[in-house]
Amino acid sequence: LLDCKEFLRRHHQGADPRGRISRSSKRPGRGWNRLIYPDEIMYVMDKLQNRDSVKTVKFETIALHSNGKKVYADISITPIKYLNKEAALMFFRDITERKRFEQELILAKEKTEDSIKELKQREADLTGLLKLKDQFISLVSHDLKVPFQSILGYASLLSADESISQKNKKYLVNILEASHSQLEYIDKLLNLAYLESGKFELQLKPERLSQLVNDTYKYFYFKIKKKKITFNISIPDDLILRVDQPLFSQVLNNLINNAVKFTKSNGIVSVSGYIDGSNSIICLLYTSPSPRDRTRSRMP
Repeated sequence: LLDCKEFLRRHHQGADPRGRISRSSKRPGRGWNRLIYPDEIMYVMDKLQNRDSVKTVKFETIALHSNGKKVYADISITPIKYLNKEAALMFFRDITERKRFEQELILAKEKTEDSIKELKQREADLTGLLKLKDQFISLVSHDLKVPFQSILGYASLLSADESISQKNKKYLVNILEASHSQLEYIDKLLNLAYLESGKFELQLKPERLSQLVNDTYKYFYFKIKKKKITFNISIPDDLILRVDQPLFSQVLNNLINNAVKFTKSNGIVSVSGYIDGSNSIICLLYTSPSPRDRTRSRMP
């Protein structure tokens, strides 16, 4: 129980650890400075002087524990009448642990925010690197594709020359197979770059199916000849498809490659195409060790 005016007049005098003015409080040097941290006394006095005469006032400050240690305190001042005088009830509650926990939360929040900023920066850096990687793959793939196509073209022309010896033709076969293999890897890299960049779009254009099949057949000419495979193409010249030429050629490449690979020597590989209503049908048949290895592809 506190007589506010008396407290303001004698805030430097004594009080017991529970905050009650006692007889011993009249002795100098044993006052409210035992409860309130010296730097906070003026703050508490201001709260008392400007408090509402009816409502309870609550605030936080730094107090002194009975053992002399600094603690955080939650103070509640409720105005009352005591012996016909204005007085107040003051309650001190130690909130040091709560303050410590709040401080830890603040530090944890700041640390989390710093981590989030760092992660966002790393994400931005990684996105930039991935974009740069995609651009690099795209540029390199395009630049590498042109010379390999030239190598394949000239090697095919040379292979058709009957004056070339069998030994040199074997060398040409190696050149064609190696170039064709590298071209496949380049196409895969290019497609992967398009897919990862999110810019993969089909470029549909009218293409003559017989020409596409003949171009693919040329890649495997020496393999077919080496295995003495009969390769039949039965596709009308007027069969036109709207396709993405590079991708469609890869499909044909894979199908014919498998057909040649799994067909025994002296076997037969046949590619045919025809129109069935609104669909264009492509059939690829080849002899193989067992019936289940026969491939039939239907592409609308």
